[in-house]
Amino acid sequence: MLSSFEVENYRAFKNRQIITIRPLTLFFGWNGSGKSALVRFLPLLAESLRFGGEQPILLEGEVGDKANWPELVCKASQNMNLQFALHWIGDAMQAKWKIGRDFRKERSLDAKRGTETQSCATDKGEQWRGLLPVNHPVRDWLAPKLEELVKEVQWIWGVRASPPRYLSLSYGAEPMQLNADGGNALNYLISAASRGTQDPLLELVRQFYHGMDATLALEQLADSLWRAILYPLQATPEININLCDSGAGFTQVLPVLVALARAQLDGPRLLCLEQPELHLHTHAQVKLSRLLVETAKAQTRPMLLVETHSEVLLASVQLAIALKEIPPDMVAVYRIQQSKEGISEVKSVEFDEQGFPLTPTLEGVFDEASNINQQFTQLQLSGWKS
Repeated sequence: MLSSFEVENYRAFKNRQIITIRPLTLFFGWNGSGKSALVRFLPLLAESLRFGGEQPILLEGEVGDKANWPELVCKASQNMNLQFALHWIGDAMQAKWKIGRDFRKERSLDAKRGTETQSCATDKGEQWRGLLPVNHPVRDWLAPKLEELVKEVQWIWGVRASPPRYLSLSYGAEPMQLNADGGNALNYLISAASRGTQDPLLELVRQFYHGMDATLALEQLADSLWRAILYPLQATPEININLCDSGAGFTQVLPVLVALARAQLDGPRLLCLEQPELHLHTHAQVKLSRLLVETAKAQTRPMLLVETHSEVLLASVQLAIALKEIPPDMVAVYRIQQSKEGISEVKSVEFDEQGFPLTPTLEGVFDEASNINQQFTQLQLSGWKS
């Protein structure tokens, strides 16, 4: 697993940024500051390694979203070179790439393990395939690591698809990969239900819905036809709702729940989640934060990179630290701030044993609610005095 990654001249990040990855890593910031770009960077690399062929960075894929190279690098810079680095846990290994717009002529790699360093570049005559040189000792170092990265990265996009009303078991077999929009999340649940009602993946997902006052059931209507049903806990058993007809919070959280359950079992463990709290009431956001903490502590040792705007989620994680449910060194919080020139910087936040931030980095992130309450109170007092 990765311990950290670096980016430089990437999107809004003109200067070198180092992101230390902990079991629970949270990104906060205003819209357009660069949170999504950071959360999508490892998925971009994984997709490039999987489908890029000769290209080191695949921009035509789902993550790249058909961007061009000037859109990938920082617009506030005249530099067309993208630089990034990966660091791995346990073997003191790190690799740093520099890739130009014309990657066939501008591509270099420095790989370091301990005190030994290997370098290669196109101007030295090396041939490349993607992020690796074809014939160079560094390939033997890095290839297994990058193959593992492809297998472990799971990206869940901020806009998720609703589950289908009905799903045929012939198409409901467990897919190789959970789609970024979660459109095939229900396939995993039906596959789990076909293995047995006590399947651990199904149970983990059911627990969350039960906390939202609903029972999730997978019903087999025919030999190969299934549907997902919600039974409200306070209603009579005759009342049920197809999952696709339930509230947006119920459907939008489903891919997140499946990804978290798989990370606790045998699925990808490096989850890059955008807005997992999307459409959830604050009550459910608290439950989601608890699930994030539980997943971060799982024996499978997942790593969660979460982009969010939720004050409730942050406060719940701080409370979990104070209650000794998760140690502060398992949590990393970053605030992304952008200057008037459009250049973003990453500011790290550390917490003490009581869950309080050790620096004022988060000041002002969630001031709007308190400011509105103060204005409302002042209006009330002014009206009362008159």
